[in-house]
Amino acid sequence: YPGYNEHRPELVRPYAVQLQKTAETDDRPNRCPGAITDGSEADKSHFEWEKHMTEKNKTGAARRDDWKTEPMPERHETFVLRRSFSDAEMAALRRGNIPQAMEDKWFWYMEGSTLWAHRSWTGYCIYRIDFREDHHHIVTVNRDPAQYKCSGVEEDIASLNRLLDWWSRTPYDHYNEWLSEICDSLKQPEPGQDI
Repeated sequence: YPGYNEHRPELVRPYAVQLQKTAETDDRPNRCPGAITDGSEADKSHFEWEKHMTEKNKTGAARRDDWKTEPMPERHETFVLRRSFSDAEMAALRRGNIPQAMEDKWFWYMEGSTLWAHRSWTGYCIYRIDFREDHHHIVTVNRDPAQYKCSGVEEDIASLNRLLDWWSRTPYDHYNEWLSEICDSLKQPEPGQDI
């Protein structure tokens, strides 16, 4: 953060030197410049994951088998989402998203006119959206409290609209979507907390 270098140079300097050394010796594809690697099994595994995901993205739209997914649980609710999408927005949604970073919290893909949205870390299915030409889309939302904490349709409509705003952009900006999600969650009061 601003000012840290001036106040604690003894902590920053060794890290900066390591970054420079790593950047000079790390010639692997798709690595962040200056990423610190240690040759560990975890590092090798991450490299293989990056290579796999790069290859997957060359194939076009995301598909169900591109990621670990769980089915929509028996505990779910259905509501209507009234919203229109441009052709460009629908094209972006049809491409789906195969997560590329830890902050990329969503995997989604389309089968026919149905969008399936899963949390990337767990594979839990959170939303199923059946798109309709009359712009009255049928949404099925996860209501298993062990998988998804939201329990109200109004909150889901607001949350899903925000997500669809991000997901229908080209290119999809997972990092700023993640920051937006974090910021929104910080604004929510804790259960039992007075506002």
